[in-house]
Amino acid sequence: MNLVEMLRLQTDRAADPDLEDEIRQCLAFPNVDHNMLARVAAARLNHKHPAGPRMKPPDPAECCKDDFLISTLAKIYFTDSDLEPTLKALRRALLLEILSSGTLCSDRVGLITAMALQGANNEYVYGIDDQEKRMLAALLQLQEALIAGDGPSTGLLGAVLAAAMYMPICDMPVAHRLQSIHLTDWPENVRPLISSTLLDRLVEREIAAAVPRLLPIRDEVSKLVKAQYEEHPYPRWLSVAYRPKVSYRADLQSRLPRAELPDILDRGKLEVLVAGCGTGRQPISIAKTYKDISVTALDLSSMSLAYGMRMAAGMGIDNIEFHQGDILDLPHLDKRFALIYCSGVLHHMRDPVAGWRVLCGMLEPGGMMNIALYSERARAVIARAREIIAGAGIGNDAEAIRGFRRDVLAGR
Repeated sequence: MNLVEMLRLQTDRAADPDLEDEIRQCLAFPNVDHNMLARVAAARLNHKHPAGPRMKPPDPAECCKDDFLISTLAKIYFTDSDLEPTLKALRRALLLEILSSGTLCSDRVGLITAMALQGANNEYVYGIDDQEKRMLAALLQLQEALIAGDGPSTGLLGAVLAAAMYMPICDMPVAHRLQSIHLTDWPENVRPLISSTLLDRLVEREIAAAVPRLLPIRDEVSKLVKAQYEEHPYPRWLSVAYRPKVSYRADLQSRLPRAELPDILDRGKLEVLVAGCGTGRQPISIAKTYKDISVTALDLSSMSLAYGMRMAAGMGIDNIEFHQGDILDLPHLDKRFALIYCSGVLHHMRDPVAGWRVLCGMLEPGGMMNIALYSERARAVIARAREIIAGAGIGNDAEAIRGFRRDVLAGR
């Protein structure tokens, strides 16, 4: 973890080829947040594949040989405005190549799969022009014509992978038929994509339907927040940082050496509440880091909870209980907690103070709370963007969001 902390700051080493091996080593660690390396990895990729009006577009034949590009696309979601035009141009070039040739070269499979994983990682946020929309529609029709038999043909594989750069496989019209193809019938380097954008998402839908529920959501503002995160579970994280397990008291005392910590931390097992857990990253990190704790994780969104529940199961975590519900209905749990976490949640409520009072009522005497709220000053730019969006009457659907984002990046 310390290596990652040091490496993430070394963007000035973009010209150093040794940087690639160091980043790849860190991506192999299971207990670090791989996206901490996004900036330094983007710096290296921008050096290797510079974008600009006078630069040649990326060549798929060269990019498919770039193991560093492929490995980082699959494990990191990039938010670099200089790298994005390169990746969009590469996506388009791969799409044109497949449609013009009618097939998929075997040496392109790793690259196009990585590009599709990057699309999934960033929620397909890159803009799509009208020509790409027409080509995508043609691909979806081609899939219908090609799907047959027990396994994916080369033609079907190309049509699925090309479209998967633009949309999740589970949303393709042939998804239910692709689901019937056994995972081992797909090429080995394609299986992570099939799992993450088809099989896992179908599993999450099943989990979401069975998530334990406190009460139906009644508050109108809570309903709006729930609807947003049912459509877009956030974040679809890929990795989580944790250390060898320690006691909560020992960890907190090391951070606050002069503090007199409450006696409640000396108990055998601590009950922990994460109120507004989203897709489960925080409760999973807590469960993986601390000894002798039991975590209750609450969120409004069943799809967000389903993501967290699937990830927890995959990591072998069995000390988290997930519940769908509103913070206002927490008293129905009939439980009190030694530790309560609530990060980025209260300010979304119709009455944040009412939510705060409920949390206080859930805390055991001598318990501790960790509360994080948005900063008005830090979010000034976001507030301004929202004013512009409202003033221009821009919608909140995916197409409108992509269009506004495209205009911002273009300086319009």
